[in-house]
Amino acid sequence: MKNLLLACLIIPFMFIAANAASIGEVRKVSTWATVKHWGDFTGTDPTKVPLFARDDVFQHDAITTPKSGAAWIIFNDDTELFVSRSSEIVLSKFVYDGENEDGAILRITKGVFRFISGKLPSKSIKITTPIAVIGIRGTDIEVSYLQSTMTMTVTNWEGNFEITMHGDDQIMRVRSYDGCKTIEVIHGHLRANIRPCNRGGPSIGRGSFGFGSSGGGGRASSIGSVGSSSVGSAGSPDAGPDQGGHQNQSGKGHGKGRGKGHDND
Repeated sequence: MKNLLLACLIIPFMFIAANAASIGEVRKVSTWATVKHWGDFTGTDPTKVPLFARDDVFQHDAITTPKSGAAWIIFNDDTELFVSRSSEIVLSKFVYDGENEDGAILRITKGVFRFISGKLPSKSIKITTPIAVIGIRGTDIEVSYLQSTMTMTVTNWEGNFEITMHGDDQIMRVRSYDGCKTIEVIHGHLRANIRPCNRGGPSIGRGSFGFGSSGGGGRASSIGSVGSSSVGSAGSPDAGPDQGGHQNQSGKGHGKGRGKGHDND
């Protein structure tokens, strides 16, 4: 029976891996995270499977973390995505092959995320939420979205971004080109509150996964505190079992040209 259950989990993934191109790799998972592979799926709802360090990720994957989990993903162009606890995101599009169609679209459902852009052309990257679209202009940004109040908060730790907010037939663009700022956008009120960044630094980064504090980690030295001030009461899936040795894998020596030079950051 155990072998049958294992086959049910592995065989669908083998089919996806054989029919889709990987867009990146999981560098590390803390405690627990899951993924649904929507890429070539033709049914109603694909099976949710555990996500481990060194797993490939694919276009249209839906990644979810419980209230105690987090994931760090490095894409083929060296873009880094940090998924904090109680979060959901869909990798709607990621193309990096040197052609005119290079670009990325990441769709946030809820939670806290940090995005550090890599080699993709900056103007080809978009992050979407139910209330707005964030256009990346070569940057390191942190985004949180709270479902219960439909509130989105964006902080540009480095670089620039543009927000296009949709509400009532109106579109509001907020540009931040001069220093670190946090912008709060509230659906229904059609306004943006702009304030200085939190001096404590990003809530999630490499330091959250035991890779030092430079370039990430900030006030979240342990994953238990990641995103606690931003996620608030957002719903979260049930936490899965401890993954033991998987959560301690460093992901060194990927052999795919991703994640190099991060261990000492």
